[in-house]
Amino acid sequence: MKKLYYSILCLLVSAVGYSQTDAISYQAVILNPDAQQLPGFDVNATVLPDTDISLRFTIINEDGFIEYKEEHNLTTDAFGMVNLYIGQGTRLSDLRFTEVLWNGTPKDLLVEIDFYNLGEYVQLSAESLTFTPQAFHRDIIATGDLDVDGVATFNDDFVIQGETTINNDLEITGNTTIGGNADISGNVTIGEDLTVEGITNLNSELFVNNGSATELSGELNVEGQTRINSGIEITDEATIGGNVSIGGNIDISGDQLVEGDAEIRRRLTVLLPTTLNDDLFVGGRTDLDGLLTVDGFATIGDGIDVGGPVTIDGDLSATGRATIGAQLDVAGKTTLNDNLTVNAATSINADLKVDNGGIATLTGPLNVAGKTDINNSFSVNNASPTDLSGTLHVVKNAVFDDDVLIDGMLTVNNNLNLTNLTVIGDGGVNGNHIALFENTGGGGADGIAIRINNSTLSSGNNFMTFYGQGNYMAGRIESFDADSEMENMPSGISNSNSISRNQGIIYGSKGADYAEWLEKENPSEDFMVGEVVGVKGGKISRNTQDADHILTISLAPIVLGNMPDENRKNDFEKVGFMGQVPVLVQGEVSKGDYIVASGKNDGYAIAIAPQDIKLNNLKWVIGKAWSASEGNGKSLINVSVGLKSNELIEILENQEKRIQLMEVRLRFMENLSEKLKKIEVRVDAIDMN
Repeated sequence: MKKLYYSILCLLVSAVGYSQTDAISYQAVILNPDAQQLPGFDVNATVLPDTDISLRFTIINEDGFIEYKEEHNLTTDAFGMVNLYIGQGTRLSDLRFTEVLWNGTPKDLLVEIDFYNLGEYVQLSAESLTFTPQAFHRDIIATGDLDVDGVATFNDDFVIQGETTINNDLEITGNTTIGGNADISGNVTIGEDLTVEGITNLNSELFVNNGSATELSGELNVEGQTRINSGIEITDEATIGGNVSIGGNIDISGDQLVEGDAEIRRRLTVLLPTTLNDDLFVGGRTDLDGLLTVDGFATIGDGIDVGGPVTIDGDLSATGRATIGAQLDVAGKTTLNDNLTVNAATSINADLKVDNGGIATLTGPLNVAGKTDINNSFSVNNASPTDLSGTLHVVKNAVFDDDVLIDGMLTVNNNLNLTNLTVIGDGGVNGNHIALFENTGGGGADGIAIRINNSTLSSGNNFMTFYGQGNYMAGRIESFDADSEMENMPSGISNSNSISRNQGIIYGSKGADYAEWLEKENPSEDFMVGEVVGVKGGKISRNTQDADHILTISLAPIVLGNMPDENRKNDFEKVGFMGQVPVLVQGEVSKGDYIVASGKNDGYAIAIAPQDIKLNNLKWVIGKAWSASEGNGKSLINVSVGLKSNELIEILENQEKRIQLMEVRLRFMENLSEKLKKIEVRVDAIDMN
């Protein structure tokens, strides 16, 4: 009789005993149903390697009815082997695999095969399923008592619908979750940590014995009165949201931080110096019998009455309004940091100087009969016009804090220093540019020079910054200083002068790849960002077969070369060559997977795990995934472009491991083939007898 297969059938609750999936592990070696012709004779019972087949599994109950049926479409490996899980195929029955009732009655497993996926199934085997392996299934019906003499291990939830009585010790070595109420009438001793995820209600007293410490990592909320019969020591911050009543003395040996109001209804005695780093508000009367020394600022929000003489040895700064009803005699310097309002005539018999860039505001006319020298700022506020019929000669700096409108030509014969200069307009110079700088010198004339007048430049110095709307920064040109960047280098490492002494610039951008404009093979074809393209002869298309390079359409490159003329830009696309580029990927992706062209010329890629990559995939590799995506949909994945030598070594090492594994399996198959030949000889002998 011609044998089509031999199999190893394992009934398990999934391949991994602790997962939530119910399945029966099935492994078989498929033998070629056709004889292999060799010179001089035919060979039967050879394996069927690398072939697409279909397997159909049917579970039949003791009455001959079909309880479950499914189909698997798969490919044999190089040794003709298949590995699958019954229960995870394409369901052909109304009943799901998880709904099969394993109640101890006999069940048979019918296995059928469709060679080469031609739609023609033939029977491989019909085997009885014993009850023992089915006992691992989640649904077990026991109508009587259940006696377990040994250890019982539950890898999933254990639900008890009725009352459970434990007459002896119960030891729980792992985590225990109680979803409902647990009433315990006796003592409970817990040798390890007790973790309570929800609210814990203690209807009676709580004792912490044996001098054991009690640590609360979160808040302690006490609704009622709390009595502490001994000392309480707070080694870290303590926040008290409500009132605290202290009937006795309180000694504070360290710093005390009070972020809210502190109300003291009786005497506060401070025996040592007290430092107040912020405001002190006194709502009532304050009597100071001794000397009050204020080294810093003192703010008095209301009136202050001083019955006797007041001596101020240093500066007196009034940041708010100060009203003096009588004569004010100031023998020394007076500093006014805010407005000085004079409602009556003011006579200044000597010089009036406004120093240190201070502002003097005059809301009315200023009549100056003689010469006026302004050695510093001169401000005209309230949008008041200032008309100068003659020449305005400014020897030093002139500061304009608002718009300056010049209807005629502005000629600057020397340096023009502009601070916080903003140029705003609708554009229009050479297209929509807001400004055009033109050097008419000819010959070796230069464009724009930018100088930062620092002896040492660093990454904190931006020569130029590019903004979008608001404060969005799209990129910048910044400096760097090799000496400052290499200060943290370990001692003993030599440093080339050509590196350590150089300063230069860095181009910063949101883009993360180097790209070039490449011409489309078909100018009318449109591409999306991240589409996979094949480059052949310097032109791109979605066809990746026999391509010189496999690349993708870039989104926002930091450098974009080979720029075409404006009138031909639609005939080109931005193609990422190096760095981080987006790639359209079909299916699930994990970080670190190799991203390769799908081979369907559809503009998409697929992900291959590092342990599954093969040498014949190398020519399709685009790069490695730096982001992930779940499910079988389409997603835009961030990919590091460029196959590095260490990644090639990793692929070759994985290939070598596969070859070694195949050699082991081949030796196993050779031994198995010898055994099969011996069995066939015995079977033939039996048939002859």
